[in-house]
Amino acid sequence: MGGGLGAKIDLSGFPGRGDGALFSEAVGAILLEMEPSADPFELFGGLPWKEVGRVTDSGCIEVADGGREVWSSSVDELVKIWEKPFAEVVR
Repeated sequence: MGGGLGAKIDLSGFPGRGDGALFSEAVGAILLEMEPSADPFELFGGLPWKEVGRVTDSGCIEVADGGREVWSSSVDELVKIWEKPFAEVVR
């Protein structure tokens, strides 16, 4: 959030509902950010992995499911929402 970058996330390929893919926990599952030049095949060897999105310079988080946009918001708006409860407490 601090860098003002965005992301394009694609939920296609996940079983079930998209919100389950975003918010559920699976044993042994992790979300990892990698440099574009990194080779996941080299990093993970024979372990299963899936690319779920890319960092962008758009300043917007966009979530799609098979090409259909399901949600998007600007990072600036998300920062305001995230900071609001803290501002009310720290007054």
